[in-house]
Amino acid sequence: RYSWNCSDDTLPMISVGHDVSHPTEIIQVTATDSFGCVGTASAEVKFYELPQFEIQSFDVVCKDSTATLTAQSEKALSYEWNNGNVGKSIVVDMEGEYTCTATDDHGCVASKSKHIVLNSPKIQISGNPEVCVDSLSYLSVNGDCQQFYWDNNAVDTPFFYAPAGLAKVVGIDSFGCKAYAEMMITERKRPTLIAPD
Repeated sequence: RYSWNCSDDTLPMISVGHDVSHPTEIIQVTATDSFGCVGTASAEVKFYELPQFEIQSFDVVCKDSTATLTAQSEKALSYEWNNGNVGKSIVVDMEGEYTCTATDDHGCVASKSKHIVLNSPKIQISGNPEVCVDSLSYLSVNGDCQQFYWDNNAVDTPFFYAPAGLAKVVGIDSFGCKAYAEMMITERKRPTLIAPD
């Protein structure tokens, strides 16, 4: 039979809870055998706080670009990520949940996760794809973006008067991600008039 100074259990092994007001505690056990003989033992147990850290990164990544996830802590920790990488920072180019496990010099372990979203905005040009000679086609663009720039023009506008040829537009959304669209504008020939004989 076992008697512990910190628990009512009579088992030979117990779990000891962490009391933040007592980072160090003396655990004592008294064992009594079937003959009534008694033995005691004690051990000093030190409790440590779990590692504290944060994962810093943008939550949204543009398609065909990367995001850097960095574990930040005031203490020196070792870090391991669920994609197999080790170290404070990783560079990712795929959407998903990234978990970092930090271990301090006492062997205490804590984990945190960051979800990265892959953003791929889309836009579409509307308008007449044909124009008369020396005329312009009125085009508009709509989609997932808030800013639109036509044919490398520095003016932000969703509307554009396009001559014959390839009209291109770049859209930029609230995350800074870009989308592209284009439309070929063809020129209709002037009608041929034939005077009567």
